[in-house]
Amino acid sequence: MDDAPEGRLLRMLLDRHGGHTFLPSLRKACWEETQTTKGVLLALLPRTLKTLSYRERTKVHPSLDQTLLYHLPPRTPALSSLAIIYHQYVPLPTFLNDLLLLRHLYLGGKLETCPEDLKSPCGWFTRLETFNSPVTGFERCNHTVRASSLHSLDIKGTCADLTGMLTLLDAPMMREITLTVNEEDWADSMTALFEAVVRFSGLLNFALWAPAKSRYWAS
Repeated sequence: MDDAPEGRLLRMLLDRHGGHTFLPSLRKACWEETQTTKGVLLALLPRTLKTLSYRERTKVHPSLDQTLLYHLPPRTPALSSLAIIYHQYVPLPTFLNDLLLLRHLYLGGKLETCPEDLKSPCGWFTRLETFNSPVTGFERCNHTVRASSLHSLDIKGTCADLTGMLTLLDAPMMREITLTVNEEDWADSMTALFEAVVRFSGLLNFALWAPAKSRYWAS
């Protein structure tokens, strides 16, 4: 693991600084966790960090709570924007509730948001201003989800899942919605989807992407 030059370099710099970060004023970081850099990130991140983009390239874990991200809240109390790209289907991490200043969240790779992730207590979602994620399991969901600060939503899924999530959201500040339909046979479901969208009376920007037949709508 330590034979790779990037791993050796990072550990050398950390050793020269007594195991502490040599970037004490860092505000934004993009990180790809690999076997060669495993375990280095937490030592690098200062308490001033506000934006982190994290991609996992190591051996898969049963949950994100078993990765180094679990230790983010006490290390990065100022973190307000987080992107996680993870190439395994796992539940959303519980540590999101401990990121008290988190306002912007992007989930990619094979991560998906399901209704269980948004059930109470779910303080992290209530505090979000922007949310970008694939969604699943919302077709028969009927509980309300408070999103009092949310003003920008970008979600991907079937028409039924997109409609289901939009229907359960209590988001009075919503101003922008982007929807991506990931199924070919969507035409019969479009009316219900638009009915869910028009619930948001303060909406300023709307975009819809769908395969072949429709391509793209924007307003």
